Amino acid sequence: MDKPEMTEGGSQRVEVGDRRAIYMGAGAFVMGIPARDITVEEWDAMPPETQTAIAQCGLYTIYPSFSKE
Repeated sequence: MDKPEMTEGGSQRVEVGDRRAIYMGAGAFVMGIPARDITVEEWDAMPPETQTAIAQCGLYTIYPSFSKE
């Protein structure tokens, strides 16, 4: 997995690529949700309740899906 780059001021620059949710939890986790980056394909296969839990738990940065067309 790529390490985030630090930008001036200390914020992280993350290359999203094919990832939908970037894990920022530093070891924290929610039972039943992977403690790692989640790909677009994995995200699309998850039930809406799980997507909502990931979006609201504060352990991930969620990125919009982009068409690969």
